[in-house]
Amino acid sequence: MNTCYKVILVHIDRSRYCADRVEWAANIALEENAHLIGAAMTGVSKFLHDTVAMHADDPAIVPYLETLRQQSDVVRRQFEDSVKNFGVSSFESRAVEEEIALGISTQARYCDLVILGKYDREDFPGADHVDLPAYVALQSGCPVLIVPPLASFKHTPRHIVVAWNPGSEARQAVQGAMPLLQRAGKVQLLVINPPASGPGSESDIALYLSRHDVGVELVAHHTSGDIGRALLSFTADSGADLLVMGCYGHTRLRELLLGGVTRTVLSEMTVPVLMQH
Repeated sequence: MNTCYKVILVHIDRSRYCADRVEWAANIALEENAHLIGAAMTGVSKFLHDTVAMHADDPAIVPYLETLRQQSDVVRRQFEDSVKNFGVSSFESRAVEEEIALGISTQARYCDLVILGKYDREDFPGADHVDLPAYVALQSGCPVLIVPPLASFKHTPRHIVVAWNPGSEARQAVQGAMPLLQRAGKVQLLVINPPASGPGSESDIALYLSRHDVGVELVAHHTSGDIGRALLSFTADSGADLLVMGCYGHTRLRELLLGGVTRTVLSEMTVPVLMQH
């Protein structure tokens, strides 16, 4: 029996490639018969909101906040028009009074899948959102699908590469990607630099997936270079339209401490990636 996503969240904003991830989200929602939420962050945190409430007549602050809310309203209307055109029947848009990372993480806790864009410095030259997907994955526990600019595939993934190791993060990512894996026509289970002793946990996860109606091809790949780049290179060379992998890292207060593989993939990805912690 197939599992499914019933509630999908997509981050909507004024970035150039927002329409691409909305199209991804709409196509997955259609195949999964899911409810689709477009969440626009106003950027007005609760702290700032409370501060302004104490100085409600300050002419230097109130117009700025109103502009942020108006921008949120514009992207919400664009989202609603787009998903109607795609034929999504169950959807809503939300204006979330919060900054991006915390707002999306909070909303994602009550969803089955969250779809984000890769950080684009040209859209936000003064900000550092490169770790946003990892932050959301670490804080929410929800699988995060990251769509890079100009992703060539807009349909639900048909060829998926799963980066496998025995860690719990990879196991969580497999579970979070299960509805997509079950719909894919081809799934490759990629093991980088496997031990010489022979098959290990990859045979167990392959059996597990087969019992969920997912057939996999086991692939061993050896590299002496950067593992993150090896993952991306294999995924691109194989023609896959999605890479599934664990998100490695942890948070300390508001700082993200990411593993090298996670950071490399987030920085250099050209193919959509689904991560989960």
